[in-house]
Formats: sequence, structure tokens, C-alpha cells
Amino acid sequence: MTYRIALPKLACFVIFLTLNAQAQNTLDKAGLGSGATASAAYSTRRLSSSYSGYALRVLRTSDNTLLDIGFTANGDLDSTALKTFVGSSTGQATTWYDQSGHGLDLTQATIARQPILVNSGTINRENNRPFIRFFGSGTTYNSLNLAADMTTVGHVSAVLRFSASIYPNLRALADHTDYCRGGTIHAFDGHHLE
Repeated sequence: MTYRIALPKLACFVIFLTLNAQAQNTLDKAGLGSGATASAAYSTRRLSSSYSGYALRVLRTSDNTLLDIGFTANGDLDSTALKTFVGSSTGQATTWYDQSGHGLDLTQATIARQPILVNSGTINRENNRPFIRFFGSGTTYNSLNLAADMTTVGHVSAVLRFSASIYPNLRALADHTDYCRGGTIHAFDGHHLE
């Protein structure tokens, strides 16, 4: 079974997927203690001091070259390496690496469906932090796929910001506690949680 994270017109900062399994890497950089049970964790920031892998695999659209982009010593996405690699082109996320230690990487092989990290040489940023932009229309959206059979009830949390001009200040905390019953998005306008 393949699960697809498809988020229309929004910026995505951190996603945790929590199932009934012990994480190999404690997500201490995300403020979680040693009892954290995240089965998968994705971010443009390092979430675990134990994680030594890359953040993302990026496709440079000018020549379809791929490069893994890591983190700085501070745990931020290595924007210098990203900008040097992409240049004035567009950089799309083909793989978002799982920092939990379980290897549940999110991937997208179809170039037209890959979310954007760098748009025409400009890194997507919110509060000076890089983010991945998912967008689309109708029934076609950018997505990253989790190709794993997840039949255990769990919890998914994501921090989102919608970029639609109708709701320019709308933010959301999304959560999903049962894989077969849909999820909840708690939206707020910067002041009030709905």
C-alpha cells in the first residue's frame, strides 16, 4: 500500500509520523525526550543529534541532476550547498529522508509531481527557514510517497502554512490518529485556533 502526502498550496515545515514502534533516533533536537516513539520524522532541520544522514535529495531541473543536501553544524538545512547546486534553476525534492532511523523515506519519481524547494534560484523561506512547497490544482498536487504498508493505528502531525491569496495568514496544525478515518486540520490565523 502506498500512502501519499499531498498538501495543496502550502508550505510544510515538520512532519512526525508516530506509530507503535520505538524510534532508533531520539528526536532530541525537536524537543522530544528519550521516550519518543516516532516511527518516521521529516524536517528541513535536524531533529536528532544521533542522525547523521542527509535532509533531502534535490533535483536540479535545468539538467535533471540529483544531489543529497545535508545539514549545517547548527542543524539547519545546508542552504549554501543547496544554492550552489541549484544556482538559478529550480530545485525539487525527490526524497525527504526519514530522521527517525527507520528508513521510511518519502519519495517522488515523477518530476511533474515533485514539490519545490528552490524556485528559479530563490530558496523558499518562512522566517528565514527553508521549506518545501507543495502545490497543485483540481486533483493533481505535488506529493511525496511513503511506500510502506502501515496498518497500525498511529498519529501524524504536521505544521503547515497555506499560501492561497484568500487566506494569506492561515496556518494549520494537522493531525491524523487513525489511518482509515481521515484527519483533522486545526487552522488558525495567527491569533485564534479554530
